[in-house]
Amino acid sequence: MPDEEADSVREKIVDRQKQVMEHKSMAGLLLATAVVLATFGTAAMLMPDNPTGSFSGDFRIQNVQIEDVNIRGVEASETGLTFVQDYEISNPNLLRAEFKAASYRVNVEGESVDTGHINGETVIDTGQSEMIALLHETALSERYRGTTPVTVEGKMVFQIGDTEFERYYRNSFEAEFPVR
Repeated sequence: MPDEEADSVREKIVDRQKQVMEHKSMAGLLLATAVVLATFGTAAMLMPDNPTGSFSGDFRIQNVQIEDVNIRGVEASETGLTFVQDYEISNPNLLRAEFKAASYRVNVEGESVDTGHINGETVIDTGQSEMIALLHETALSERYRGTTPVTVEGKMVFQIGDTEFERYYRNSFEAEFPVR
C-alpha cells in the first residue's frame, strides 16, 4: 500500500509539473506575441504578406519610393540661381525611415556649376508619405542669358532600421536668365 500511495503522489507531482510547463509555454507565447507587436505593430500580426493569405515571415526592408518631384521658386540672375526641389517620399516598411542627407551637382548648359551637401532631419513613419524640400542657392561666375537648361543630379540617403539606402535622382528644367 505505501508503494501505491507513493506512485499516486508521484503521478500528482508529474501532472502538476506538466500543468506548470504548459502555463510557462503559454506565457512564453504571449511574451513573444507582445514583442512582435511592440516591434512591428499590429499590421505584422493581422495582415498576410502574400496573395495566398498566409504569412511567409519575410520582413525584408525596402528602399523608400519617390512618388512625385516638383521644381519651384526658380530665380535666375546674372550672379546666381535659386530653386527648390520638392520630393514626395513614401515609406513602404514596417519601420520608420529617416532622411539623413542629400548630395547634389547642378549643371547649367551641361557644365557643372555647383556641388553640395544638405543634411536631413525628416522622419517618414510606417506606411506614410512626407514631402522633402531641398533648397539650392548657386552662385554663378559665368553669365548665362535667356532660357537655359538646368540639370540637378545627386543622391538622397535614408536610414531604415539598421540599413542605409541611397536613392539617386536627376531632374531637368529651364531657367530664364536676364538678357542684357
